[in-house]
Amino acid sequence: AQMVMFGVMKTMAQTALLHALASLEAGNTADALADVRFMFRLGHALQAEPMLISHLVRIAILNIALQPLRQGLAKHRWSDAQLQELQAMLLSDDLLADYGEMMRGERAFGNELMGEYIAGNFGAMGEQNPGLKLLGFLSPRGLFYQNQIAINQLHEQVSFRAVDGVAHRAYPERCDTNAISAVLGRPTPYNVLGRMLFPALQRAASRYVYTQNAFDQAAIVCALERHRLAHGNYPETLVALVPQFIGKIPGDIIGGQPLHYRRMNDGRFLLYSVGWNEKDDGGVVALNKNGKDDLESGDWVWRQPVK
Repeated sequence: AQMVMFGVMKTMAQTALLHALASLEAGNTADALADVRFMFRLGHALQAEPMLISHLVRIAILNIALQPLRQGLAKHRWSDAQLQELQAMLLSDDLLADYGEMMRGERAFGNELMGEYIAGNFGAMGEQNPGLKLLGFLSPRGLFYQNQIAINQLHEQVSFRAVDGVAHRAYPERCDTNAISAVLGRPTPYNVLGRMLFPALQRAASRYVYTQNAFDQAAIVCALERHRLAHGNYPETLVALVPQFIGKIPGDIIGGQPLHYRRMNDGRFLLYSVGWNEKDDGGVVALNKNGKDDLESGDWVWRQPVK
């Protein structure tokens, strides 16, 4: 039932996206803004959910909501008042502040699942993974106790340390393969479940931080567009936006330095984070084999759609 609900919510967001894009093309920015509000509310409805899957759906919905916002910015459709409202929505939805609570929910779920295995209820994951059900029948209880310890150690020393919601920072090196190996040591039957689980949590952390970075950049771009409306161009530096167009410039979540920004000769601008690899690639986006952004390589660049 929960997965059906998630599917319905994503479909609602995608429907709102199509309506918002059509409204922007027709010059009806009021309706487009109403659609963006609706998508943000959909994402916000999942904020209190404690499980990773809920927050991955939330992230998907919020990334859908960013699409008409980007398109409206690229085509200079939003008014100053609308840009201020969009800024407020972006800055009020702090994903990193919710990361720790979500990971604690995942840890609680993992402990509950291991408790089911220890109690002999091997069907807990059998429907999704028959191999795990067979493993339960063949393994001594002590193996599950040891794996439970390993999983909790990984949460304490890896996943919880990867993101600092208070400091608005992420530390990719704290949850990379080397960090996991430092906690687990060599592969054994007593840490096999942790090794199976944590690559997914690594990917979740990068997706979480990537989306927060997109929100931070979008808030800055709203300020840049407000500056353009007031002065006819983008500023030479982001500092010029404070305090008239934004109260504080969000820093780069990766590394803590200012986000990279420069005004281009063609009247556009380049804005980017160094990304998950913690390396300044000069604003170059890396693509995976499917032609999509590789979140773990290259820079995280604010894309300006073609007008």
